[in-house]
Amino acid sequence: MRDETPKIRGSNMTATTPQKLDPAVQRELLLRDIPHRICASLTWLKTMEGDWVMPPDPDWKNKDTDKFHIYCVGRSVDEGRKAAMRWLIEFVGVAMNNKTRKPKKPEPLPGHEEEQVLIERLDCDKLFDVNHSDAVILANVWKGCTQASMHATTNTNHPLVDPEDLAEALNIVIKYLEENLYTPNGFTLLDVIHDQEERKRFKLP
Repeated sequence: MRDETPKIRGSNMTATTPQKLDPAVQRELLLRDIPHRICASLTWLKTMEGDWVMPPDPDWKNKDTDKFHIYCVGRSVDEGRKAAMRWLIEFVGVAMNNKTRKPKKPEPLPGHEEEQVLIERLDCDKLFDVNHSDAVILANVWKGCTQASMHATTNTNHPLVDPEDLAEALNIVIKYLEENLYTPNGFTLLDVIHDQEERKRFKLP
């Protein structure tokens, strides 16, 4: 089949504009990275207009009518999982120092200190030890999620954030939260997780 997508033209840097990305990188952004995030954003949005109106919610039976929406659901899962993992890792007190590439405590933007919420602001004053070997795993996943999904970047050679990498980090975070936040407060994290949909056992204020 003939490739009908337009060719991406390169451009040189001028005094007033940043250097243009390599044509091959531009092509990847146009044909993979941007559509990936648009599909992730489209899932279950019922108020799109014109050609962007989404088909009915998939009933998971008819592949021909449901496959596009199911594909978008998959992209949402992929993007949302990275965003959630970054949030959790930062919450327990781990980020990465861009210069040393070592774990560090997350730093709020100047003037926004009171807006930052880490685990130490709950009834738990124990941040994850950034000198622990597991902190390296968390920092790498934090950085990988940041560069793979939170910001549009190129040539970063960021740490891997494959499902296996995310699972390893999530196991560390869950164990830490269970031991240092949930158990001391009289909860079992797994029970709370399974009660999320109906909230029959653990009521919010």
